[in-house]
Parts: sequence; structure tokens; C-alpha cells
Amino acid sequence: MRKTDPSPYKDRIITSADTRDDVAQILYGLSLRGVKAVEVENEEKTPHSQIEGAKPPRFLILIETQNELEWRIAQDSIRSIWDAILEQHPRAVTPSGHCSFCGYDVERLPRPTICPECGVDVDSIAARRVVRLRRL
Repeated sequence: MRKTDPSPYKDRIITSADTRDDVAQILYGLSLRGVKAVEVENEEKTPHSQIEGAKPPRFLILIETQNELEWRIAQDSIRSIWDAILEQHPRAVTPSGHCSFCGYDVERLPRPTICPECGVDVDSIAARRVVRLRRL
């Protein structure tokens, strides 16, 4: 793992992670697709989520190469990698069907669901990650 200031690498950040297990799974998933990536510690506490109140991630995942094809493969793959990691958390809703961020009843709303009360996309990876971290 590299301890580096991620600021100069902002254009190479593909995603972020909060646990070493998530980092390992992301790097493995990308490597299976032929994409070389590395983790850096997020010492600057650079935010990487649009969810209000989400804490800055512990790690940033950077694409090592400037190859446009690898970047596109990584972008196309990252959602499915996160879906595999978060399969136990399919939506950011409570067991009773309410938004985990504001409590609005979103159970009967069509998917993908943006909560009409707080504006959070409860089906997004970012929202699912926040909810998962609260439960860890």
C-alpha cells in the first residue's frame, strides 16, 4: 500500500473503500478484467461520495495506467464489483421499507428510487455503502 497524497491523482481515482477487505476485492475484480490498480491511503481525507454526512473513505483506488481502454474497462466494471461486495445490502432502506437517511416510506416507489424527501438514490452504491458502514 502506498501512502501518497492523492490530490495529484484525482483524475485516476476509480473508486474508494473503507476496509482492507473491500480494497482486496476491488483490486482482485479489476485484475480479473486486466486493469492494473493500486490503493493509496486517503491521508488528505478527500471526500468521494455525494451522500451528505458520509465520512471520507480510508482508501482511494487508482488506475495505474493512462491507457484509455483500461480506464473504460474499469469504469464499466466497478458497479458490478461493488454490487458483488454489497450483495447483502441491495438497497439503502430499513427493513420496514423506509429511507435509511430520512425515514421516508419508499417501499412502494419504483426502482431505481430517489427519495422524494431527502433526494438520496437509495439504490446507489454510495448510499448502500453508507448504510453498510453504519451496520459494521
